[in-house]
Amino acid sequence: MTRRQLAVLLGWAAVLGSRAEPAFAQSEAAKIRVYEIFKGDRLVLTVSNEPGPLLSAAAHAPEEEPRLREILERAGDFADFIARLRAAGYTLRERTGGESNR
Repeated sequence: MTRRQLAVLLGWAAVLGSRAEPAFAQSEAAKIRVYEIFKGDRLVLTVSNEPGPLLSAAAHAPEEEPRLREILERAGDFADFIARLRAAGYTLRERTGGESNR
């Protein structure tokens, strides 16, 4: 991982983490969802609602980062973020348990 990739990942984690509920407030039965977000046929973001102090995200397309961050900053929570991505024209694919990371 390059320094830039690490900085981007930490930046996303900080923004996403500020919207996360404390781990004790979340149901243990809550399903962890991992989404791959595409612009056209290009993977631009992978994001998860993994419980804990931070949500997880990895940006894959630097040119999309400003727009993705803008959408994230306007979102009230994870579900709102996902809805705003769809409304902005991004395509989302939920990963299932059997799929490997890219």
